[in-house]
Amino acid sequence: MEHQGFRQRAAETKRARTRLALVTAARELFEERGWRDTRLEDVAKQAGVSVPTLRNHFKSKYALVMRAYGQVVASLIEKTEGRVYDLDLDASQIISEMLKMFVSTAVKKRQLTMAVAAALLEEPLISSEEFEDIEAVKDGGLPAIAAIFGELIEIGKREGAFNPELNADRVSAYHISGILLMTAMNYDITVEEAERLVLSQVMPALKAAPVSRADPDDEFDDMSV
Repeated sequence: MEHQGFRQRAAETKRARTRLALVTAARELFEERGWRDTRLEDVAKQAGVSVPTLRNHFKSKYALVMRAYGQVVASLIEKTEGRVYDLDLDASQIISEMLKMFVSTAVKKRQLTMAVAAALLEEPLISSEEFEDIEAVKDGGLPAIAAIFGELIEIGKREGAFNPELNADRVSAYHISGILLMTAMNYDITVEEAERLVLSQVMPALKAAPVSRADPDDEFDDMSV
């Protein structure tokens, strides 16, 4: 029985090492070559494994680039997760700090960010609950950031700080995707400029009061003929 347990642990360790090697190789190649010119075959070769082995861990190039990005935002996720239920800070403050960290990472890792942005144009950002296997969820990355952002929006809504009509999941995915695209489209933007731009757009949008629906019969009341 002990021998069987040892073999199982050895297999799990080998799988974890292979997965890490694949993600690291993918990150390096996406940063060097971009989204279009990075092939799964190249990632497998650099990681020292076969393509079937790669596909056993990652079903698509999209999943691989997202996991690669997970490597560079791991510390952001760790820092933010521990503060979600910090009663001494409000949701707005935590979101502001999280977005500043994310923007800084996006700008400093611009080549990889551009690869992820290109991937998002082909497949939408999805929440971590929609991943098929638990290992993809544990890798974190953009879905994890979006999920944390969404939870903070819900907390802000309960605190009365944010628009109660916001769909937290959609709003968080929208802004996270938008930050990536903004970084990709503004190649010369600095971290400081990007932080100011993002915070000036996102925070007012979260706090904006619901837009009331006008009575259709009153639509032209203020218009002269």
